[in-house]
Amino acid sequence: MARRGGVKRISAGIYSEIRVALRDRLAMILRTCTIYVEHRNAKTVTTNDVICSLRRFGRPIYGFDPDTYDGQKKARRPETNYDPETARRPETNDGLKKVRRPETNDGLKKARRVGAGTK
Repeated sequence: MARRGGVKRISAGIYSEIRVALRDRLAMILRTCTIYVEHRNAKTVTTNDVICSLRRFGRPIYGFDPDTYDGQKKARRPETNYDPETARRPETNDGLKKVRRPETNDGLKKARRVGAGTK
């Protein structure tokens, strides 16, 4: 993390200090998370438990506001025309049609696309 923050050189003793600080912070957060879980009579720590714990310490995570965040909604995947039965993508129907061209010098016919409604 320090390298990503722009630190060029790090003392060798800093690693053990960071481990201790991280372990203490995580233990403190998990301790309050278990309070929320026990109050709900549940066995699973949810993201809402962690968010409430961090808010209790005065270090909220932004982007998880109940007004704007819906934990039930999954990430939206881009739509594709992939057909799992044939395991290939079907031809696209983008409003263009293939038009035959006259033969070229090498004897092969080339197809060109023309916009819909044109001749």
